[in-house]
Order: sequence, then structure tokens, then C-alpha cells
Amino acid sequence: MRWLLGILGLVSGWTTLAASADVQQSTYHVTVASPGSTTVSGDQINPGPLSGVLPQMNELQQWILCGFALLITCLVGLLIKLWWNRHQQIKEQS
Repeated sequence: MRWLLGILGLVSGWTTLAASADVQQSTYHVTVASPGSTTVSGDQINPGPLSGVLPQMNELQQWILCGFALLITCLVGLLIKLWWNRHQQIKEQS
């Protein structure tokens, strides 16, 4: 019976701690612009090549992502070519 009272005491103490948590509120400023519109500073918004797929990225970020994808594709192709040449060499030796 004492262990039950102890557990109830811990649970009630924990719920008061959880109920007294400090919560801060924040305010966000969100600007929504349609394609082809201008920003608040007057700059023209350029959607970039992947605007339909990645609308949250600007044009520069999309081009950098495309560059990384191209670089990774080239490296994977090079690794496959090296593996294939080594595979053929081992096949010829046996």
C-alpha cells in the first residue's frame, strides 16, 4: 500500500511540473507572392528551373542542387565504369 501512495505522489508531482511549463509565443512575418510578382524590396522573383518541384528554394539554391546531382551522377558512372573494367579483367584472367 505504501508503494501505491509513493507512485501516486510521484505522478501528481510530475503532472504539476508539466502543467507549469514555460511557454513562449512568437510572431512570424510571412510574405506570400505569386509567380512573376515582386518582393517587398522591389526585386523580381525568379522561380528557377525546379519551381514546381521545390518552390521553397530560390533559383541559386536550385542550380546548386542540380550541380550536386550532376556531380554525384558523374561520380557514380565513373565508379561503375571502373568496377566493370576490373570485373572484365578478373573474368579474362580466370
